[in-house]
Amino acid sequence: MLAETVIIIIVGILLINVIGAILTVFSEKRDIATIWAWLLVLLLLPVLGFVIFYFAGSRISNKKFFD
Repeated sequence: MLAETVIIIIVGILLINVIGAILTVFSEKRDIATIWAWLLVLLLLPVLGFVIFYFAGSRISNKKFFD
């Protein structure tokens, strides 16, 4: 019973990560090679990948960032 619950939680987290990665990368127009590179980073490094993306890959203007 406990093992099934843990597996369901892990699958749920992975599913949320995949959906979040796809939505994050496709939210801005990018070159196809850049899209694949960021998808790999976000999927292989679930939490750290999103942190790296928001500091290095996100194209947020200073006005949007501080508002």
